[in-house]
Amino acid sequence: MTNPPSLALIFDLDGTLVDTTADLAAAAKVVDERMGGDVTHGADASVQPHLEAAFVAYYGAHLADKSRAYPGVPATLSQLKASGARLAVLTNKLHDLAVQLLSALDLGHYFDVVLGAGQIAVDKQDPRAMRHVNDALGGIGAGVMVIGDSITDVQIARAAGVPVILVTCGYSREPSHTLGGDAPVDDFSEIPSRIRAFLAGAS
Repeated sequence: MTNPPSLALIFDLDGTLVDTTADLAAAAKVVDERMGGDVTHGADASVQPHLEAAFVAYYGAHLADKSRAYPGVPATLSQLKASGARLAVLTNKLHDLAVQLLSALDLGHYFDVVLGAGQIAVDKQDPRAMRHVNDALGGIGAGVMVIGDSITDVQIARAAGVPVILVTCGYSREPSHTLGGDAPVDDFSEIPSRIRAFLAGAS
């Protein structure tokens, strides 16, 4: 009999694994100055597609200028991977940019699946996105957990009926402990111990 797949860990990208603020802000500023628009807050409907295309092109060429993995991310991912966990990224970042960023920061090899915007017909918040990731990982197996930084990550976890760990270093405007997650972590390296505690409690 084949053993069921191991635990699946589904990570958010921006604000969870990587601090991308500086490069995103720089790209928006350059494009706004060059094109006289406002890519962040919207523009005339006839102009906005051109702004967005220019932003993607510029950002794609500079997405790892200043973006860096948060402290403890590579070592923790390595530890989780060595434990046999299946790792995935589920993000609203354009898929090609997500793959490019992970590769540029030498993080891509940790993940069995990366699902970004445009890869399937629905966005991250749609329950079908989680199902797609689970299927790509080989099924629910020993269980699924979400690791993120925002209320969106809590919502997708709750919709799927799985636990969610929230990192406090991310971009949430509200304090992480108020978002309804199962466990906030101040240090990314705490995640393996939090996972072990959940698994022990569920057994």
